[in-house]
Amino acid sequence: MNNKIIENYSSLVSLAKRNKLDLTHGLFQTYKGHKTDARSILFVGRDTNGIKENIESHSGNFSFEIEELTWLKGGYSYKNSPFLRVMGKISSKIRSRPYEYDSYKEVYWSNLFKISPTKRRKTSVKNKRLQRSDCIQLLTNEISFLNPAAIVFLTGDEIEPFLTNWGDNNIIKIMERNTEYYLVKFEFHNNGKSIPAIAFNHPQNKKQYREDFIITEAVDMIGRSNTTN
Repeated sequence: MNNKIIENYSSLVSLAKRNKLDLTHGLFQTYKGHKTDARSILFVGRDTNGIKENIESHSGNFSFEIEELTWLKGGYSYKNSPFLRVMGKISSKIRSRPYEYDSYKEVYWSNLFKISPTKRRKTSVKNKRLQRSDCIQLLTNEISFLNPAAIVFLTGDEIEPFLTNWGDNNIIKIMERNTEYYLVKFEFHNNGKSIPAIAFNHPQNKKQYREDFIITEAVDMIGRSNTTN
């Protein structure tokens, strides 16, 4: 994690405190599996429903989360979450390995919105709007620093303000929009490298065919990119 990213996180903490969110909201810090490498994919969700530690009690130390997500083996199994299933299965297929807990050691996981309630509920529209500008800058810097092999957004149309900002700053190139299977396919330009990216609706309705569509399309996009690079 570089100084720009640390400054972005510090800015979000200050923003939360100024708006009296520090007791009721927590800070999501991007997860970096301890076995990530040049083939690792960045998965981006919307926000987190329930963060254990509130911002007021945060240590003030900012780093990528590299613990092994041991809670996925507990009551909230990775096999019970559509979001996590999609993440794990895409990573496994790219590496031609069985889908299992170890799949999560090789991925990056971030969210569009980093400040979320400590209680299990969605981040309000008001609080998303409040932090959006800071979160766009933070995610931009995280992508630049992590330099993933590909990016898969499971965000629905919440990604649109991010795309607008990146387009205005010539960071991305839109390839295709609004197909039957995905919302947008684009390239993220990072220091002379084009990172393939694709955005889908969040697979929250737990319908298996939607998960399968997402997995198939993402794996196909990443596979095509690997053969042309």
